[in-house]
Amino acid sequence: MLRKLFLLSLVFSVLSFGLHAQTVDELKAQKAEKQAALDALQGEVDALQTQIETFPGWKFGALGTLGFNFNKYTDWYGAANPYSGGLDFGLAATAFANNDQPKYFWRNGATLNFQKARTVVDHTTNEIVPPNGLEDVPTIADNIGINSAYGYKLNEKWAISALGDYKTTLSNINDPGTLDLGVGLNWTPMPDLTVYFHPLNYNFVFSNNELQAYESSLGCKILAQYAKSLPMGIAWSSNLSAFVSYSDPSNFSNWEWINGFGFNVWKGIGVGFTVGLRGDMQQSYNNFITNTGTTDANGVFTPSFSVKDGDSNFLDIDKVGDESGFENKVQSYILLGLTYAL
Repeated sequence: MLRKLFLLSLVFSVLSFGLHAQTVDELKAQKAEKQAALDALQGEVDALQTQIETFPGWKFGALGTLGFNFNKYTDWYGAANPYSGGLDFGLAATAFANNDQPKYFWRNGATLNFQKARTVVDHTTNEIVPPNGLEDVPTIADNIGINSAYGYKLNEKWAISALGDYKTTLSNINDPGTLDLGVGLNWTPMPDLTVYFHPLNYNFVFSNNELQAYESSLGCKILAQYAKSLPMGIAWSSNLSAFVSYSDPSNFSNWEWINGFGFNVWKGIGVGFTVGLRGDMQQSYNNFITNTGTTDANGVFTPSFSVKDGDSNFLDIDKVGDESGFENKVQSYILLGLTYAL
């Protein structure tokens, strides 16, 4: 009797395993069919998206990063400063509005970066937020750029173009500020990338500070703009702007490169990272001459250098000498925070 029960149980086990294996194989086969259908649909969706991106007409887009941090420690004796505190907030954004037609295009772009930060060692004697409000919180980064370009297409990738590119700060309009106006060629190797090469360009530089002096000059303007939606919901925008002066390439040239990344979490809201780099000898030098000097007992600052010392508006950098401590460093900023992509 026991032997028969054992044999019967063994038979049922074998049959059960076979049925289970057969069911798993069937599920895998169904999954493969569904995946093949899904891949085919995804290919159609991608093709439609390509048609949408290349279809003539206006297209708009924007990516912004918002960063904010507030901290306040009270009676936190484990720290070196038990009453420390700080406030840090900023906004970085890029946007575009492009009109692409069969024979011409009109492309417009804008970049913005604005950050304020303040740290206090003892908030019992020095408030984290100044009495006059956020206006008195020091600005640590300030940049705004606007560009507009018109082009007549020679073929699908090349066009004759005219470009205007303006850069300044929100807190000090045109102090300094730059405006590039020029003509040349435009190259669009792919829908996401466009490059301007303008060998006939004039770089206007503005300043309202009597201690500073800037030189405008004729040169070559290069502007490259890239915007791409990457896998996993990552949006990437990149803007590279450069000017090479013909009269004094080492002193009057400048460049700026801003990259923004956004990871979508929910309905356009996500986490973003923005990094900006800039090289500008004139800005670095003028900042140096207006911050190098002595301060008397009444708090009056007397600079060691003045624009009147030079034969031209722009001082001879060689006159400063290595012992002065002047160095043309690469300017940079980083912002990490919440993003919203349109």
